[in-house]
Amino acid sequence: MSSSPEWFQCLSQLGKVSASQHNRTVGEDYPVTVLSVPTGQFAVWALLNGAFEAASKIAPPTIFPSTCVAWNKDSNQVDDVLVEWTERGGSPAIKIGGWTYLNPIPLVQLPDGVSPRPGTVLKVAERNVVKAEFERLNIATQSKPWYLPWTEQCLSPIVIVGDGQEYLLDQLDELRNDPRAESWLSPLAKTLSSFSSGKVTDPEHILRLPFSILSQQATTQNRWINQLKPRLVVYTRWSYFKRRPASAFSGVPTIVLTNRRVDSTVTAAYETKNIHGQHPDWLRGITFPRGIACRYLEYPTLEFRDSANDDDFLDEDDF
Repeated sequence: MSSSPEWFQCLSQLGKVSASQHNRTVGEDYPVTVLSVPTGQFAVWALLNGAFEAASKIAPPTIFPSTCVAWNKDSNQVDDVLVEWTERGGSPAIKIGGWTYLNPIPLVQLPDGVSPRPGTVLKVAERNVVKAEFERLNIATQSKPWYLPWTEQCLSPIVIVGDGQEYLLDQLDELRNDPRAESWLSPLAKTLSSFSSGKVTDPEHILRLPFSILSQQATTQNRWINQLKPRLVVYTRWSYFKRRPASAFSGVPTIVLTNRRVDSTVTAAYETKNIHGQHPDWLRGITFPRGIACRYLEYPTLEFRDSANDDDFLDEDDF
């Protein structure tokens, strides 16, 4: 069994510390790390390998009744559900369908206007694998059944934005199945990345799985997605980041990959030359190996605007 190379460990560390930064609110600047790599191969999965280790960031709903995403005991998966406020024995509780909860459970409120999202996301065999692995890793305990940490992972996902989803998933398959790389991914990352491609690339399944790979079109055609607050957002090219609506995922720690084999990397270097700042303490603690460099930027957190004319939105295919 071979250990992961230095650069993979470095990017995993970057993914973890970036995802660990709190999501910013309006009036605060949020961190954008522009990462220059000699090749994009496996870079996304190195980042996710670490990001999965970061604590979930979940903002519970403040208004009831409310349409939320939570664990649905009737369908045995993370689902869109109606959450109501009630009482049980004089104590406040929440109600989902026929189930009442006295203790807090992870919930995220869906934005207004989201169409119903039916369908099975988690198959029985997949559910059994997650349950067994979470118990083996002591993530699930007697007081915290496996579906609660699973729901936390889903409600605070890692979102990858960029075209070439099939290429990225081929890389993941190689990491998961090649004996030479069997120890590169952590046991947690292997468990959380074990889902069929049709699910993780479908924007309808965001918040129902631990990560999503979204095309640029998916984030513009399903604009409600842009107001979600994931744990971390990774853009696979600088041009994809620049083409985003300015308020898309605003406030969420972001990493932008710039592959030096891609022409738009020159644009990234030029456009960030005079706007990058000093690395904060959490980034300064990472020693990047030769061939990998990063620039640290900050952007103001904006209120979400549901408009195709949002600032910085461009229709060009590339720079």
